[in-house]
Amino acid sequence: MFSASDINPTICELCGKSYYDHIGTFCSLEEYERHLRETITVKWGEKPQAESALNKQVGGNHYKECKIQPIQLIEANKLNFLEGCVVKRLCRHDKATGKGRQDIEKSIHELQLLLELRYPE
Repeated sequence: MFSASDINPTICELCGKSYYDHIGTFCSLEEYERHLRETITVKWGEKPQAESALNKQVGGNHYKECKIQPIQLIEANKLNFLEGCVVKRLCRHDKATGKGRQDIEKSIHELQLLLELRYPE
């Protein structure tokens, strides 16, 4: 077993970046923590816990910031494609990486499609 004194918590031993470099450049705290876990694995042979796909997001962090991620709500309620699209757009429209009015308009269009396809008059 290792102790906290066995590694320098301010330097990533895999890439050599400091904690500040990870946060100050394009690396996140999650990336820094992942590097530390990998360092522990490489150095001491301990197996890290598998990282959940819910902790990763490609192209922003607007879903990760939600109290319940849209995919969790979509899967738990067995929503179909159009319903899931609406949930995702509504969760991101007002975030920095969202598309504001366009997300709302697309949600309305998807709801109109849902009405037309599932509940024709």
